[in-house]
Amino acid sequence: MTTIEIKNKDILTLNNTAEEQIRLMLIEKNNECNQLRDHIKLLERNIKDEQDGKYRAWVKISDLQNEIKLLESQKKD
Repeated sequence: MTTIEIKNKDILTLNNTAEEQIRLMLIEKNNECNQLRDHIKLLERNIKDEQDGKYRAWVKISDLQNEIKLLESQKKD
């Protein structure tokens, strides 16, 4: 009977160790997921800023083209 208790304690210790390892793995993976989420947010902000910059550049190009047309038409008059 005593041997069985020792084995059960050994099994519990092994289970606790396995559970602890799994818990640590879950924490590690959770941290990785959080880092990836933060990185995704950063990339999304960068993409948005880049798209906004491109849009502003195209608007500026259009404004400058309109200004050139206006100056050319005034020059002809």
